[in-house]
Amino acid sequence: MDNYLRELMRRVYKEKGVNIYAHINRFKKAQVERKALYEIPDSVYIDVCKQIILCQTRINNHWAYFVIVLKAESEKYFSSKQVQEGKEHKKEPANIMKIMKEMMK
Repeated sequence: MDNYLRELMRRVYKEKGVNIYAHINRFKKAQVERKALYEIPDSVYIDVCKQIILCQTRINNHWAYFVIVLKAESEKYFSSKQVQEGKEHKKEPANIMKIMKEMMK
C-alpha cells in the first residue's frame, strides 16, 4: 500500500468516521473465501476513498456504501483496462496460420 492511499484512509476515518481499514480487510477476506480470480489494485481503493470524502450526505451504513462505491470504481477500472488491452491486440499483426492451427486442435 502506498503512502498516498494510507493518508487518504486516515482522512476518511477522521473526517467521515468510516473505518475504511476494516472494510478493505473484510472485502479482501471475502475475496479469499470466494477464491476470486482478481485482486483490486490500490488505485481503485484511492478512488473509493475520494468518493467517500466527496460524499456530502451522512453515510448511515458504511459497509453497504463502501461495497457500492468499490463495485462502481472497480468496474470502471477493469473496463478501461480491457479496452486498453483490446487496443493493444488490434495493433498486433494477425497470423492466420497460427489461428488455423489453433482451430484445428
